[in-house]
Amino acid sequence: MSRTNPIGQHFGRWTVIEPADPPVDSRHRQYWICQCDCGQTKPVRLDHLKSGRTQSCGCLLREITQQIHTTHGRTRTPIYSVWRKLLDRCHHPQSPDYFRYGARGIRVCKRWLSFENFLADMGERPSPQHTIERKNNLGNYEPSNCCWATRMEQARNRRTNRMITAFGKTQCLMAWQDETGIHWSAIWSRIQRGWLVEAALTRPARRRQRAV
Repeated sequence: MSRTNPIGQHFGRWTVIEPADPPVDSRHRQYWICQCDCGQTKPVRLDHLKSGRTQSCGCLLREITQQIHTTHGRTRTPIYSVWRKLLDRCHHPQSPDYFRYGARGIRVCKRWLSFENFLADMGERPSPQHTIERKNNLGNYEPSNCCWATRMEQARNRRTNRMITAFGKTQCLMAWQDETGIHWSAIWSRIQRGWLVEAALTRPARRRQRAV
């Protein structure tokens, strides 16, 4: 689909149907007729669609608001605070973190718009040091892509996810560790010191001799 013809494209819950009449306002902003998943149709600014500023006709916000105000006795708990922050940074443009999440197209899956479903899938927060980590940093917040992890574990995962190409294939450091038996940190340290990648993956680690 070309940039100038977004018909058929999906933005959040919107599907672009046809150009609005008129298609451009007095400030040269493009409008397109869009249909929300709930069936509502209306003209929507193209830049708002692309930026994620509008994701539905308002039904999504109503659903989130309804869930937030649903009585479940967990409103003041840490796990509820985690869930609220996910919704804010993915679906509320006013959130200071929205530009790093919602504006990049990262969403909370439909199932997790319900706090009860989120709690059932993730369980209680293991400790105050644990936060939600997405296994695929470009993916959404959904059961298959999320786990609890400490800050240290998250930092380690980001390091081990570095992709290394050698011997005609590309895989992450942890995969190379499993294949070669050389710890991922040693592999990365070697590469950082200027070793050829193939040597870093094949040369056995030198054992330190114990003093007699």
